[in-house]
Amino acid sequence: HNGRHFAAWLVAILLSVMPLCSWAGNIRLNLKDYTVEQGLSNSHVTSIIQDRKGFVWIGTNNGLDVFDGYRFRVFQKNPLQQNTLGSNAVTCLFEDSKENIWVGCKNGVLSCYDTRSETFTTYMCSFPMEMNKGDVSDIREDGKGNIWITVDRVGFVRLDSQTGKMMRYRTNESTTNSLSHNALTGLEYDRKGNLLLTTWGGGLNVFDPRTNNYQHLMTQCDDNSTGRCSHLMKIFNDSKGQHWVASTHAG
Repeated sequence: HNGRHFAAWLVAILLSVMPLCSWAGNIRLNLKDYTVEQGLSNSHVTSIIQDRKGFVWIGTNNGLDVFDGYRFRVFQKNPLQQNTLGSNAVTCLFEDSKENIWVGCKNGVLSCYDTRSETFTTYMCSFPMEMNKGDVSDIREDGKGNIWITVDRVGFVRLDSQTGKMMRYRTNESTTNSLSHNALTGLEYDRKGNLLLTTWGGGLNVFDPRTNNYQHLMTQCDDNSTGRCSHLMKIFNDSKGQHWVASTHAG
């Protein structure tokens, strides 16, 4: 199947899981719904990506689905088998440069699906021995093949995909050169290789992985006394290298 064919399917799925309140003008769209009756693992869809081969990957509250344009294949956790999905409560998805599919889940669970061996490897992103596990909120890959993961209420993690070793980063109240808030919601890169981290309550953090230095930025609000713009949801890089940040109250 070519990319255009799958792009059309992706649009159909996206529109079927989003509430359609109204459309401006006389735009007419041909919509097709995909539900559990057509093979979707759960009606609560949390994330969608399209891989390089054109397959659409869908994260739900009851597993990971892949759609080939005709039918769904469902991956779910099986405690009786090794190398299955680490959790059925999927929160985000990402494809790396090796065409692996990374699956972020609730409670700090991260699974990597090797599309060649068709097996999962699972990691725990939360800090050991802590009750607060947090949910994986975003995943990215750097130029060296390291995987970076943000975890709500926990911090962020660098995973060496070759060795499986993790480096965890979180707020340190004893220094100002630290993450401003552990409630992380999103992650992107700038052209210099810095990590741009959105937080719920701590604004935007710019982290230089070469020096481990932080810069704290807050988006401007109409009413600076409220501090509402420190609650950021996601960040997106466009083709011009500009960064678009979504906030809860300040646009």
